[in-house]
Amino acid sequence: MNHRLLPLLMFCIAIASTCFAQEMYYVSGRVIDSKTKESLAFVNIIINNSNTGGTTDIDGKFNLRSSKPVQSLRLSYVGYEPVTVAVGSKTRGLLIQLNRKEIDLQEVEILPGINPAHRIIRNAIDNRDINDPEKVKTFSYTAYDKTVFTLDMDTTLKGDFSALVDTSMMQNNKGVGLQFTVESDSVKMDSSTRDSSMKVIEKLISNQYLFLMENVTKRKFMAPDKNYNKVIATKMSGFKDPIMVFLSTQIQSFSFYKPFISIMMKDYVNPIGSGSFSRYFFKLEDTTYIGKDTVYIISFRPRKGTNFDGMKGIVSINSYNWAIQNVTAEPYPNSGGLMIRIHQLYELIDGRQWFPVQLNTDVAFNNMRVGKYKAVGSGRSYIRDIVLNPELVRREFNHLDVEVDKDATTRNEPFWDQYRTDSLS
Repeated sequence: MNHRLLPLLMFCIAIASTCFAQEMYYVSGRVIDSKTKESLAFVNIIINNSNTGGTTDIDGKFNLRSSKPVQSLRLSYVGYEPVTVAVGSKTRGLLIQLNRKEIDLQEVEILPGINPAHRIIRNAIDNRDINDPEKVKTFSYTAYDKTVFTLDMDTTLKGDFSALVDTSMMQNNKGVGLQFTVESDSVKMDSSTRDSSMKVIEKLISNQYLFLMENVTKRKFMAPDKNYNKVIATKMSGFKDPIMVFLSTQIQSFSFYKPFISIMMKDYVNPIGSGSFSRYFFKLEDTTYIGKDTVYIISFRPRKGTNFDGMKGIVSINSYNWAIQNVTAEPYPNSGGLMIRIHQLYELIDGRQWFPVQLNTDVAFNNMRVGKYKAVGSGRSYIRDIVLNPELVRREFNHLDVEVDKDATTRNEPFWDQYRTDSLS
């Protein structure tokens, strides 16, 4: 090569790189319910009336990018009023509130012709074995799990209080003496006792949870059913009631691909399964785009006149391998005493396998109260360090599914902070 041409070539490459480089613009924030202030998972967000955007994550947060300046965001979510938000100079830390629809006519809607949701659900069913993470030959990951039980300070009972609180027992700063009681109209308090009890409860709950358990677990899996879980860190504090420990370990199925989904030790028929069209009603609610892929948002609920343990909710199906990208589900009908809702979020690992990366469970015990406040619980599982098809051998699996590291209960705070997604208050 003529060395006199080399500088010219380098100059041309630099100019070409500058021309083709594209500046990116970012926008981030959180989406919540305007009344309850709860975070809304998997809200669809479109940037600048285009076909590009994304969704909120399982905690209602979003972090999107665009090749053009972000001027507006259009948000849509099943059961809520759609809204378009103008974005000014502030593009980070936005807080967007959505309003629930006052009337939901879904139960009486009549859809003519072929249901467009059926083609998408059928594709998802046909590709279950491809997308089921437990059909992978081997995998390993590390999970951080946090389970919390506390009182919902925003709830009140109508009329008289239905539960007695032993204020003398509550002086214990660990809250061990707190009494959970079931509603009864025959129980009454005079106003002075009631006010004193509530002040003690509110002071206690503002400082700590009733129950908190954290675990860090390393899991290895070999198809079809070999499991080994090593708990490398564990911590439990607060209200040491056996029911709390039991509930914290019986949350939900690892993925949404088995014929039955387990929620709090009860099995429900999976809508993404054989025979689901005769059991479930599906409706295509929305469509969005992520790169070259299309994401279909479909609501589901048991058909009228059917009688089985089913669920209602929303599932997002990605056209890449027709995989579940996220799902929100709850038992249908939800029993009056116990309200449960689960969320699952999946990511594409190594560009080839969809895998759950976060599992959320929220529980409200409507009939379990301390004073005027009902008990609520939440479980969070964050899955990281996912390795597909690592070299595993059968001797790594023994008769013990779960083993606890000898140092698991003595981990210090810097160790825990490596795995916590948010620091504890």
